[in-house]
Amino acid sequence: ARTMVLSRQDIASWSWRNCSVEYNKRTDALYQQLADVTEVFTKSQVPHTIAYGTLIGMMRNHSMNPFEIDNDIVLLDNSYNEEIDYQIHQRLYERGLNWFRADRIWRICRKTQKPRSNNDGPGQSTYFPYTDVYPVKHDKFYAFWEKNGKQIVQRKMSEVSISTPTDEVAEYWLSLRYPNWKQSPQKKKKYGVALSQEWESQIDTQMTGTNML
Repeated sequence: ARTMVLSRQDIASWSWRNCSVEYNKRTDALYQQLADVTEVFTKSQVPHTIAYGTLIGMMRNHSMNPFEIDNDIVLLDNSYNEEIDYQIHQRLYERGLNWFRADRIWRICRKTQKPRSNNDGPGQSTYFPYTDVYPVKHDKFYAFWEKNGKQIVQRKMSEVSISTPTDEVAEYWLSLRYPNWKQSPQKKKKYGVALSQEWESQIDTQMTGTNML
């Protein structure tokens, strides 16, 4: 099949409007998205680690976090904070994904064939699976990771090898941010904020707990 070659104008124009709202099971869709992004990042030698709720899933559930509504990845190289190589855009696009900037961080979603009429993000009107990619932050996590040799460990999630911090760094990071991260949540909330009834109705029946961000 002929591969579409992207123009820089295409890339610059992408937004939430270009995200498909069609998916079957939320967790399966997030896993496939994570697998595709991981494959591209590895091939493109982009230093990164999963983070936040996605890391909780790996460390607590040894799989996707069943309470999550997005994927979380943190970049570990300042050079990707402001601009991403064209080749990375192209590789993601070939896997059916768009990468764009929204609300000061990078976002990745499954591309739609025709732009939607509105530019709503996944929490505004209609939910759809997406991935947040955070720039490097020189915070307590980064300092602790740096102090411990900047090690990244590959862990298996089903068939995919995922970049993660070491046990010690993951424990420190998650405990600092989510003191009760080892306990599966009970209430249907997005990290302490109740989901709107409208948005909640868009998320499939797997959403039975807290999104740990």
